[in-house]
Amino acid sequence: MRIALLLLVGIIGIPIAAGCTEHTENSVQAVQESSKQLQDPASSPEQEPKKEVITWWPSVYTWPLALEAGAELLNTEQLSLGTKNTGQETLAKYYKDFAGKELKLPEGQVIEGIASKNIDDVNGFLREHGIDGQLQPNTNPTAWFAAAVLKLSDKWYGAKGKKREITLDEKKYPGVQLKESQQVCFFQAKDHPYPVVNLWTEGEGSLVYATKLPKGFVETATAASATELAAKLTPKEEDEWHNPDRYTHAIIPMVDMDVEVQSDWILGLGIEQDTVDQALQAFQFQLNEFGFAAKDGVALGASRGMPPPEKNYVIDGPFLFWVTGENLTHPVLAVIVEPKFWKNPVKSKH
Repeated sequence: MRIALLLLVGIIGIPIAAGCTEHTENSVQAVQESSKQLQDPASSPEQEPKKEVITWWPSVYTWPLALEAGAELLNTEQLSLGTKNTGQETLAKYYKDFAGKELKLPEGQVIEGIASKNIDDVNGFLREHGIDGQLQPNTNPTAWFAAAVLKLSDKWYGAKGKKREITLDEKKYPGVQLKESQQVCFFQAKDHPYPVVNLWTEGEGSLVYATKLPKGFVETATAASATELAAKLTPKEEDEWHNPDRYTHAIIPMVDMDVEVQSDWILGLGIEQDTVDQALQAFQFQLNEFGFAAKDGVALGASRGMPPPEKNYVIDGPFLFWVTGENLTHPVLAVIVEPKFWKNPVKSKH
């Protein structure tokens, strides 16, 4: 049996329904001061020998921002993109939607981008933000590199959650329990079989949701699924709040996730006169009784195709030279030329 959970973090550009009720004034300081109990996803000393690879995009904003940084480097207002597959077409759509627009993220959410012809600048940017993986050097003089990192962190509203256990297929997992009307509230979404829980956080303007996914969910449709669900959210009917069987708490699994994101789909993307020839993406996500933290980092390298190196077919032995005509069945002339005749004519005969 497979169970999955979709966590939705509302940011400008993806319509997310408002919170169930107005709760007391948010604590700005609580978000600005990182929780000691909730580590930065990049600070864990343990390193997996080989990371899991996921196929879905954690954010639709990181790749477009990397392209936006590239546009600034190339001194163009908006890049011209040449797409070759569905993933590239989707990226081109998001880039067109976001290009040149200021992205106003909620408190506790930061996104940064960089582009440079110096690979050390971009790889240093990735290291600075705790993103595993480095772009490879490219000796092509037209080569340039770009990267973007999205970082989110927030704490549950009010008191920390309570540690609980979740059992699945006779295996126990750590979980967090949050109380209804104090830390969470519930929505329903049309055509979705499970409740959608709104997880209250300290960050101003941040809306966080989670819901169990049905069997057969499509992993590559994460952003589309979140956007579609957000548009369908409606609060529970008023009389359901008095139902003794209504939910009083939400228990959500704890998460410690450090994975690579499949990025070969972007290879071959045309950017102006250049082509993407390398790319990487890494994603980190943690969730516990104190809150959550996430980080999505992308990077790409692009260059212009250079003329192929000179490659000659050298006739370096006796050769046959002949002349014929379109309507002739036999050559007018056929000559076998041996090396003893290889010389520059002193006197031209023609």
